[in-house]
Amino acid sequence: MELPEIRSPKLKVSRELLIVLASSLLVAASSFIYQPIWPFLVEEAGVDPATYGIIASGANVLEFLIRWTFAAFSSPALTFLIGSLGVSASSGLILLGVSPLIIFGSLALSRVGRALYIMGRDQAMSLLSKERIGTTFSSVRVSWHVGAILGPALGALLLAISTRSLVLSLGLFLGFMASLIALPMVGKFGLKGKGKIVFWEGSLTSEIKGIVSLTILNNFARNSFFPFHLVLAPTIFGARIEHVAIAVILERLASILAGIPVGWLSDRIEDRRLVLALSELFMVSGIVVYIIPSTGILGFLSSAVLLGLGMASYAPVAAATVSEMAPKNPQDAVAFLSTAISFSRLPAPLIMGALISAFGYSVAFSFSALCLAIVGISMTILVLRRRRTG
Repeated sequence: MELPEIRSPKLKVSRELLIVLASSLLVAASSFIYQPIWPFLVEEAGVDPATYGIIASGANVLEFLIRWTFAAFSSPALTFLIGSLGVSASSGLILLGVSPLIIFGSLALSRVGRALYIMGRDQAMSLLSKERIGTTFSSVRVSWHVGAILGPALGALLLAISTRSLVLSLGLFLGFMASLIALPMVGKFGLKGKGKIVFWEGSLTSEIKGIVSLTILNNFARNSFFPFHLVLAPTIFGARIEHVAIAVILERLASILAGIPVGWLSDRIEDRRLVLALSELFMVSGIVVYIIPSTGILGFLSSAVLLGLGMASYAPVAAATVSEMAPKNPQDAVAFLSTAISFSRLPAPLIMGALISAFGYSVAFSFSALCLAIVGISMTILVLRRRRTG
């Protein structure tokens, strides 16, 4: 029996990588520090699931348009610098009050900020990392998840001893600090991009097309579920602020514990798409546990762990895969994948909001799970087909 190919290049830790790791942690902390109170802010604003779906889809439209523009005309450094400031502003906006318009504005700033930061960060990593790229991408992803744990934990703690204004002010400050830390990267990459995305010029192979196409369906399914699973937790499970905070921490902790081992594994197996299929298995399992009747808070928290494992094992591996498949222009490969992902997000919350209103959350979330299962099975088929033809 033929053994899988084993790869073992060395990982070099540079000053630029350390900057990206530090800024990733701060941006994530800023982005998620108010997440424990977000469901209650939405409720306070009088936003129902159908309206929230419209708000989330509107935020996704802005994210797509802005991400595409930055992918063509901005350097990686400027992209994640502006992204850091957008995340910071999402906290600052809520300090002005709570209304449907504020909810939309804050969500839009958060989505756009996170999208730009992650795209710029991954573009930079594709240029800085030529060896052991799966491990590098996963290490940066782990740094993000550390911040995503510290943010909600700090937010919940401050809420217990102070007011939400302090939480939001700290979110504003952390995002601004991340942008300051990232400033030296501007000197490395400049400010301007190429003026166009040239990913498809000689690099869009059938294998990359397959990964991008399935990733579009994957992100459609994930973004039809994730915007609602915390927002609906108080209604479905009777969750309180501390339960939401624990769920967020469990998701991110599972991602941290799995992140680097997943990257290490993806650098050593013959085909990274096996890891992508495994990610879908975790996601489907997490959604199934979430929608099982009468699971209560325990089901909500158990689901968070499975979802965290799924979060850890898809995005960084997909980015590493397309980057490696396009050695002449890896930053454009990552930008193209990232922009395609944002396109798939546009209708997802709108469709899910309508499905929840019409059929209830169990039927609606089963649709998300079905889409993810299709992606996982398809990835497995592509791996098996490559082995037969290879």
